Amino acid sequence: MANASQEYKAVTISPWYQEPFAESKSCVPVGPLATWRLYYGVRHSNPLQGMHSFFPCQPYELESKGFARPRIRLPEITDNLSQGKRLNEQPDLDKITLLWGKVAEQVRDKHLALGVYAEMPVCCTDG
Repeated sequence: MANASQEYKAVTISPWYQEPFAESKSCVPVGPLATWRLYYGVRHSNPLQGMHSFFPCQPYELESKGFARPRIRLPEITDNLSQGKRLNEQPDLDKITLLWGKVAEQVRDKHLALGVYAEMPVCCTDG
């Protein structure tokens, strides 16, 4: 977990998994053998065949209530996993690139952008 940001640990690890890290205020104990796996995505600044990791987003507007998670409707993608994972093996990088493009297109069709960076709000940091 040394490579994960404090924000990621505070927003994802501690509340979702109820597993504290050194700076967490959680009181759930972690055993000495506790381990985590952290997957890194492809950065927008260094894409792989035009693909990069992203999250759906939209510009902030005062009084906005946000947006629903966009539903991706493709036979190759399961849209009913709440927080689970499913391995989706693809035969080659060209097919993956095509699939990535379809996902990105469906996100944009919902009038959302492909977010690649976000700053933590002041309310959620020590600052």
